[in-house]
Amino acid sequence: MPILAGIALIRAPMTIYGWWLLSTPDPGQLFTNKGNKPRRLLRGATIIMGVCIYLHSVLTFMHTQSLFSLILAKAETFSAGPLQPDEMLEIVLALISGFAWVVEWIAWIVIFFVSLNYLRWLASRIPSARMYKSAERFRWLGPLIYVVGSLCLQLGPLVAMVLYYNLFNTLRIVLKKIRAKVARPTAVAV
Repeated sequence: MPILAGIALIRAPMTIYGWWLLSTPDPGQLFTNKGNKPRRLLRGATIIMGVCIYLHSVLTFMHTQSLFSLILAKAETFSAGPLQPDEMLEIVLALISGFAWVVEWIAWIVIFFVSLNYLRWLASRIPSARMYKSAERFRWLGPLIYVVGSLCLQLGPLVAMVLYYNLFNTLRIVLKKIRAKVARPTAVAV
């Protein structure tokens, strides 16, 4: 568990930074629909997820047991009397850790759907009908693959993650092409 918590501590700032960069508003945009709602939701959920990752990881480093194992341990020694202060503290920390984990997952679900909405908005702006359709399809296909595939040797989450990555990699490639076109100097007629 401490190794996974350490990886999460490295992953959290990278995740926040990546989503923050992707959802940066375009100051040169002239459209009335600026994509503000999904952009703000994406940024807010990312910050919440990052805070929860840090909280959960720090509590994991403190060797906090799960609430279930604490209750089982106390049930075995129930005749020993009331809870001691250190046991109470351990239970409170386990509750906080569990709550942070649940909020982290809720934030990740929000990020998943909002990021696809934001990607659809970006695709309509680029314009890329293929990327728009892919984002729209993946809103229902991603969770289906994840859930059904979880029942099949846990391959669903891996497949869903690869498809999600490919979707954003397509965006990266398209933006790279646009950037190259803009950066290319134009010939001046003499």
